[in-house]
Amino acid sequence: MDEVGELSRAIQVKLLRTIQEKEVRPVGSTKSHKVDVRIIGATNRNLEREVAEKKFREDLYYRLNVVTINIPPLRDRKEDIPILAKYFIGCFNEDFLSPKDMSEEALAYLEKYDWPGNVRELENVIRHAMALGKGKIILPEDLPPNISVLLGITSENRYLPPKDSLAYFEKLAIQNALSKSGNNRKKAARILRIGEATLYRKIKKYQNLA
Repeated sequence: MDEVGELSRAIQVKLLRTIQEKEVRPVGSTKSHKVDVRIIGATNRNLEREVAEKKFREDLYYRLNVVTINIPPLRDRKEDIPILAKYFIGCFNEDFLSPKDMSEEALAYLEKYDWPGNVRELENVIRHAMALGKGKIILPEDLPPNISVLLGITSENRYLPPKDSLAYFEKLAIQNALSKSGNNRKKAARILRIGEATLYRKIKKYQNLA
């Protein structure tokens, strides 16, 4: 269960009952079903402090807190970045149709970055680089503008959309997706992770993309 610290008090009560009774009742059903599960909960909150401040139920906290594994933020375990980057590239290879790898230079830039958004931010950076990169190898200039600006990446071929033009950046992403999919709009929508109807509206908005 991701972000278990964000559960409302009402849902905390239901989860506690499920753990205690080892049964669940599906939505719309009048019958409960026994379950035999192991629960792993993740949170970036300090649940001990949340309990003290009456924001998280103490009884649920002790039910969940059988074994605690503290995972440092990504900036404190940068040796994991190459492993995670390779994993995400493997995950996205099917979506972006062409196999990619990461250059040593691009990887070095990732290891210099502080990652305020942790592993999720790294995942999005890899997705961005694979969607917009034109070669089979991810280069520093394929990294998102926020990282390139902070780390001083420059290149004559580097695409940096105007700061006041989100539309330009969005248009380029759509153009790249259409190119990678051979102008197959269904596949392009999957690459961009948006609905086909949304893609059609944006194509009509920007025109002359396909």
